[in-house]
Amino acid sequence: MQSELRFTEDGSHTLFVPAIDECYHSTHGAVQESRHIFIEAALKRCKKTEIRVLEIGFGTGLNAFLTLVEAEQSAKKIHYTSLEKYPVAVDNALLLNYPEEVKTDFRDAFELMHTFPWNEKVQITDNLSLEKIETDFTQYQFTEMYDVVYFDAFSPEKQPEMWTEVLLIVPRAWCAEQCKQLDLK
Repeated sequence: MQSELRFTEDGSHTLFVPAIDECYHSTHGAVQESRHIFIEAALKRCKKTEIRVLEIGFGTGLNAFLTLVEAEQSAKKIHYTSLEKYPVAVDNALLLNYPEEVKTDFRDAFELMHTFPWNEKVQITDNLSLEKIETDFTQYQFTEMYDVVYFDAFSPEKQPEMWTEVLLIVPRAWCAEQCKQLDLK
């Protein structure tokens, strides 16, 4: 998908996709939005010291980058898996100003997150491993369990296929069945 670089109100970048007339993030603040929804309301609520995160929609890599920063600050070990059907072009991703807006000394890690090949797992830092899988979430067969899920699809009006009951309920049922088999509550 073709995209255009834009600033949001908090000074951080987002990408605008003309074909669907939508930005990847809130125009009020990309970093602010991702911190609030994914880090504060999801990741920080998980009390484990080793966490498995699943992200639906790698997009600009902002959620993964903020998770890396949190992993380094908290010293938690995070195994991060991200599914993405339409990867952002590396050249566009490297223009994003997230390291400058969040944590400048992690610029190299941010670049590595975007430049290593898809469908491989890489240890980005001692505390964060990242596996980017280029796939269609609506067709993906889950084989693992996760502690935290970041569901970061475009809006239901722009990507209705991502928001069907079957897709959102079946993974929950699968997780419940796995927990039962492992005698977990």
